[in-house]
Amino acid sequence: VLYVPLIINSAQLVADIIAVFIVTKIGRKPLILFGNLVLGVVDLAIGILFLVSTEWGPAGMFIFVLLIVYMFVYGLSLGPVVRFY
Repeated sequence: VLYVPLIINSAQLVADIIAVFIVTKIGRKPLILFGNLVLGVVDLAIGILFLVSTEWGPAGMFIFVLLIVYMFVYGLSLGPVVRFY
């Protein structure tokens, strides 16, 4: 439990570094559209899992993985594009 913020912030840091190179290659608009689409799907999956699951178990671990994916995609798309450009 103590390592959760470290794991999530590390994923976002790696995504921010990768995003610098991707923005110059792909452009801002496709990156923002990709980010919004993936973040919407991940949000929907997390919401469904919270409604379905009643206790911590496999669903809770999958929610944790989805949170890491969410932070990675946010750090790859919306975070640096809106913040830096």
